[in-house]
Amino acid sequence: LACHPGGLVLMEEPEAFKHPAAISNVAAALMDAAHRKTQIFVTTHSLELIDDLLEHAGSSAEEIAVYRMRLQDGALVCSRFSGEQALELRKLIEEDLR
Repeated sequence: LACHPGGLVLMEEPEAFKHPAAISNVAAALMDAAHRKTQIFVTTHSLELIDDLLEHAGSSAEEIAVYRMRLQDGALVCSRFSGEQALELRKLIEEDLR
């Protein structure tokens, strides 16, 4: 995450093996890098990480996109949610975006 602004970071499950309280620190570091114009792709199964990312994004939630991929009747289905949509789905109806 310390790369130059405008860089690209790919992370697979950055919350893995972390204490639940540390997940918020990971989300804060990811959002700090994003605010420095680093493009970040993260895979996760953690609703806590998604919630913390949305919380740390604050008014910058429009810069986040959440993609949910799942198998449906043997076919891979991909859904895209804007940060605002993801926040609404998590806060209002507690949609599982994993």
